[in-house]
Amino acid sequence: MKQVIRQKYTNAELLEIVKKANEKAKALSVPLSKRIFNEYCRLNYGSMLIGIISKQFSISAAQRDGWSAVLKQIGVEPPKKFSAESIIDHLYKLYIEKGKQPTEEDIAKSGMSLSTVYRYFGKTSNAIKSMYEAKGVEQEYNLPSNVAAIRKLDRAGDSLRHLPIGLEESPVNEQGVVLLFGKIHFAIGFPSIIKVQQDFPDCKAYSIRVRGQRHRANIEFKFKSSSYYRSRRSAEQWEDKVNYLVCWEHDCKSFNQKIKFVQVIALKDELKKKEVIEVIKSHYSGKLQVVEELI
Repeated sequence: MKQVIRQKYTNAELLEIVKKANEKAKALSVPLSKRIFNEYCRLNYGSMLIGIISKQFSISAAQRDGWSAVLKQIGVEPPKKFSAESIIDHLYKLYIEKGKQPTEEDIAKSGMSLSTVYRYFGKTSNAIKSMYEAKGVEQEYNLPSNVAAIRKLDRAGDSLRHLPIGLEESPVNEQGVVLLFGKIHFAIGFPSIIKVQQDFPDCKAYSIRVRGQRHRANIEFKFKSSSYYRSRRSAEQWEDKVNYLVCWEHDCKSFNQKIKFVQVIALKDELKKKEVIEVIKSHYSGKLQVVEELI
């Protein structure tokens, strides 16, 4: 990260920084948002400049609308202020473009924040159902595959009977990921768990995954890596507070394009490694022998 001692910027300098950030956003095929701009500034200038821009380009001191003003000056259309009706129109446009029900990932990539959808409709399914009704679309709402896996309680996971961990099937939801991690953490670079909590992030543990050196690490659990789109946390919050995303399946290869400094650990992939299986079997073999003797 570049460190810049100078703290004051002229309007011309700020405009040039915004232009560079916009070029970076175009290269990533994403709209220039405050989040993208803040991330760009943090990485290249050592601080976030959105507050300075809001102040220096605002029309009045009472109304900090400088971000929209500076976007107009560089020829970028400011983000829309959504209403329930405009969200429905946006979702319908996505539905027509995709030719199918848009996913939360589709919505997030289209430039609309999921938190905006949640604010007006509570959850994405309500918004899509409202869109179908308002636009006269004769289609039933389809549960996304990861949600369907959670809802369908009789669905069996992959067999884990080859492992002596007392768990016969693989996770089908986030709770299963937490349970499995608790049984094999020592074999995948986390010698001990400090605590599991309701606060963000979900878990604090000691890790040796970085050059074998023991250090404290923050962990967030998800069933699949794509589930992070459902999180109401910003990319900045993820990067500031989370070191590892532990999931069952890594199905979102664009994850580190959005959140660069969080390592994804897919337990499904870890359990395919011969060295991991050997450590697990060695760890539990003595304990199983003691249990059998007690029985």
